[in-house]
Amino acid sequence: MNHHQPDFISEIDSPVFNRVFYWYSLTLFRRRFRAVWLDDSAVQPSSRASLYIGNHNSWWDALVPLLINERVLRQRARALMDVEQLQKYPFFRRLGVFSIDRQHPRKALESMEYAAELLNSTGRPPEEDNAAVEQSKRPGQPEQSSQSALPDRTAQSARPDQSAGPAQTPRTSPTVGLWFYPEGKLVRPETPIKLEGGIKWLARKLDPARTEIIPFAIHMHFMRSDKPELFVRMGEALDLRMFEMRGDPVRDETQADRIAMILRHLRDATRRDSAHFDEAGRPNGGFRLLLGRRP
Repeated sequence: MNHHQPDFISEIDSPVFNRVFYWYSLTLFRRRFRAVWLDDSAVQPSSRASLYIGNHNSWWDALVPLLINERVLRQRARALMDVEQLQKYPFFRRLGVFSIDRQHPRKALESMEYAAELLNSTGRPPEEDNAAVEQSKRPGQPEQSSQSALPDRTAQSARPDQSAGPAQTPRTSPTVGLWFYPEGKLVRPETPIKLEGGIKWLARKLDPARTEIIPFAIHMHFMRSDKPELFVRMGEALDLRMFEMRGDPVRDETQADRIAMILRHLRDATRRDSAHFDEAGRPNGGFRLLLGRRP
């Protein structure tokens, strides 16, 4: 019997490949979807690194983070993929994907430690950015806006109902945005959200001064065309008390249930609002057109 455990596979920084694959992905989205809608109105500009956690219900979940990051967030996007899948599709490494081996707890822990280090080492506390802004205002220094002092997350610069253009090169080194599906596998959309243990461990290790957890929900439907419409809603950063998990099994399970509840409510609200439209044909809520046909 073969007891060999696959080695951890790290990501590869490849801006050229990332850009080429992004344009290829745009072609896929434009061919397969009538429109892609994004509600990021709850996301605030931040210098913290971001852990994005969402529901995992479709094949497209692998490409949605690339689309959102390249068109709006402009962080150093990272993601986890099952080690066997990453061995099968190694090109994902050049898109910022690293492996996790859920079959072997020690290997899975190695991936979680790597993820925590990525986030904690690139995020900056808000007070450091405030200091940078004040430094830029001192006599003899060129004037610099507070927005340009931030290294990432320029989503708020896009106005509602305006399709965002291709990403621009960030002015400073961007923080990491790690996309994570804590359910651990594809599940049916109607299945209650249940989180694997990885999110509980990871939340304990994150530095709340440097890192935030942002929930998101993905939903699609065919209500208005033979091509589906894709809806992505990003929620508010989780309360810092979510970082208070300290290894007690009962407390950890309670906190994990709270996170699952937040994801469920966000998913249900996305489904509800995406099914109702105003007189101009726009979906309810804060959705703006990111890609595709206007109403």
